[in-house]
Amino acid sequence: MKLRVDNLLFTKLALMAGDVAALLAAFVLSRAANWAYDHTFSEAFFGWWEARGQIRLGLFALVIAAAVVWFWSAGHYSRRKPFWDELRETLRILVLLAALDVVLVFLGKWQFSRLWLLATWLLAFALVPALRVLTKRALLRIGRWRRPTVILGVGDNAREAYAALCSEPLMGFEVEAFLALPEEALPSPDDYPVPISTVDGDIVAWLESRGMPHVVVALDSLQEQQLLIQRLSMRYADLNVIPSIRGLPLLGMEMTHFFSHEVLMLRVRNNLGRRGIRLIKRYFDIVAAGLLLVVLFPVLVFIAWKIWREDGGPFIYSQQRVGHGGAPFKFYKFRSMVHDADALLESWKTQHPELHQEYVGNNFKLKN
Repeated sequence: MKLRVDNLLFTKLALMAGDVAALLAAFVLSRAANWAYDHTFSEAFFGWWEARGQIRLGLFALVIAAAVVWFWSAGHYSRRKPFWDELRETLRILVLLAALDVVLVFLGKWQFSRLWLLATWLLAFALVPALRVLTKRALLRIGRWRRPTVILGVGDNAREAYAALCSEPLMGFEVEAFLALPEEALPSPDDYPVPISTVDGDIVAWLESRGMPHVVVALDSLQEQQLLIQRLSMRYADLNVIPSIRGLPLLGMEMTHFFSHEVLMLRVRNNLGRRGIRLIKRYFDIVAAGLLLVVLFPVLVFIAWKIWREDGGPFIYSQQRVGHGGAPFKFYKFRSMVHDADALLESWKTQHPELHQEYVGNNFKLKN
């Protein structure tokens, strides 16, 4: 147990040091913006100390200390979170810290470079998540971030849980086995990527005999195993439970719990059902697509030339499709088939009716 505590402390300190290094790097490297704008290299990177530099550094040190405390209390140095969830939390905290930094600077009425302030936080938004990823990868290589894990359950939910954990290697969960309860039907081990173990006796004793690996509860029915989950939660300060709610739209789902009752309420939001979100998405699509057309225009011209050079046929293919509200529209794309593909398909239908039946019945795909 002492080894595990020491390992946890080491990883916490390593991740904390990475965040501090990222923020300090953003503070120093952002001087390049002043260098590019109106300073010499010497003035930008070495002369800032003379212009109240010690005050600016002291203020930023307070912000770094606040960042470390905030990240620590949010569990970024101990809890294992999927990358995008942690990134969203990290950026939200950094935005609030940037606002705090701006408030301190403006309330103090110090004449600091606004360009330096802006460049510092733009770099911080990129460097903190990037260095966090690099630190976790380094910890994984030396075995300090890996956490031996077992999945309690052998059903569909357990297999989905395994696939989800494998898709997030930076979480460090190294699944060693599936645990089957006595009442569960034992499946074929050939269908599972790691061994299946059957627990006939006390599951806590079984876990203790194997060094108390991390447990992910992924049973198909949690209601029947409430006492077991309560026993495990008494022995584990950090226990993951993955309920079987496959098929529900999880993006945008909010969780609410009632203190007076053991009831968990999930709120499923359809973000695109709101007019404001739809307008933002529509304008983003138009602006992003327009900018990409301009930026990628030379590449698009090159692709068109390559297609035309292949057989001398048109490089654009168009066809009608069903669009929003059932209204037909004409779409355009680079041709990826022979130039008379539609005519050839019609003749192929009559020449190979059995293949055409497979083609239509299999979402317009052929096995061979």
